[in-house]
Amino acid sequence: MKTLVAPLIVLLGFVIAIAVADENQSKPTSTPNSSMAEPSSVVSARGAQSASKPAPIARTGPKKRFPVRIDHGDRKLHINGWGLCEWGIFGVDLYYCALHVESKSKSASTLLSKDQGYNIHLSFCRDLTRKQMRKAYRTSIEVNTGKDIKKYRERLDKLLAVMPAVDEGDNLHFCYLPETGMTVSLNGKSLVTIPGADWGKLFLRLYVGPKPPTKDLRKGLLGS
Repeated sequence: MKTLVAPLIVLLGFVIAIAVADENQSKPTSTPNSSMAEPSSVVSARGAQSASKPAPIARTGPKKRFPVRIDHGDRKLHINGWGLCEWGIFGVDLYYCALHVESKSKSASTLLSKDQGYNIHLSFCRDLTRKQMRKAYRTSIEVNTGKDIKKYRERLDKLLAVMPAVDEGDNLHFCYLPETGMTVSLNGKSLVTIPGADWGKLFLRLYVGPKPPTKDLRKGLLGS
C-alpha cells in the first residue's frame, strides 16, 4: 500500500483539486502575465541607454505563456524547459510550468549544485482553493524533506500563511535570487520573500528532484 500512496502524495497534493472539480466553471483564457518578461533597458544606436520602451522579449510554450528570458537587474534567467502537469488516468490538466535559470542544464544534479537565480512559473489551467494550495505545498515539502522538516518548518509556515487561491489563467511565480531569497508573487503582486540558499535549493528540488509533481513535468523542466 505504501508504494501506491507515496507517488500520489508527491503530486503536490493537487489530487484534491479533482475531488472538487464540480466547483470549477468554464472561463475564457486569460492573457499570461508578462510583467516579469520586460528587459530593464535597451541601448540606442549611439550606445547610450534609451528611454524608449524596450523591445518585447520572445515568448514560448503553449499560447506563448512563457518569456524566453527574465531580467532581474544584472541577472538574466533563461528558460531551461517547460511542461504540463497532468493528473490521473484521464490526464486532467492542472497547470503549465516553466523553469528559468541563469545557467541552463539538462542535469538536475547540476542545477541543484549551484546557488544561482531561478524562477518557477506556474500558469494554472483550473481553479484551486487556498486550502487545496496550502495542503499541496505542505505535503510536497514534507515529502521532500523527511526528517529535516524541522529545519524548514518556520519558513514553510511563512509560505503557507500567504498561499493564495488561484483561478484558471492565474500566474504564480517563485523567484529565487541569492542576494534576496525566494519571492512569491501572484499575477505580478509580491506576496512574501523567504530567505536562505537552503530554502532556494529545497524549492527547486520539489520540481526537478527525485520526487517531482510528475515525471513528465520534471522531464520538461529539464529540457529533455
